[in-house]
Amino acid sequence: MVGWFASRTWPTRCVWGKQAGAALDVVAREPIGVDSPLLVVARCILTPHIAWATASARKRLTETTAKNVAAFLRGVPINVVN
Repeated sequence: MVGWFASRTWPTRCVWGKQAGAALDVVAREPIGVDSPLLVVARCILTPHIAWATASARKRLTETTAKNVAAFLRGVPINVVN
């Protein structure tokens, strides 16, 4: 699937109605080049690789980090990865 999205034919498929569109958070080359065909596709939404960073995701990340640090300081670490 990745190769299909990365191909130069995908924007053409969108333009001609063979593909409904797409929302992309990652592109093959970042930052995206000014010559990228994705920049001219009307039904393509591009985000600067931060689509995950919603307010609720950042809140959850902060809370989880605080819980992990507190547990570590109590001597009972959680979410330990070897």
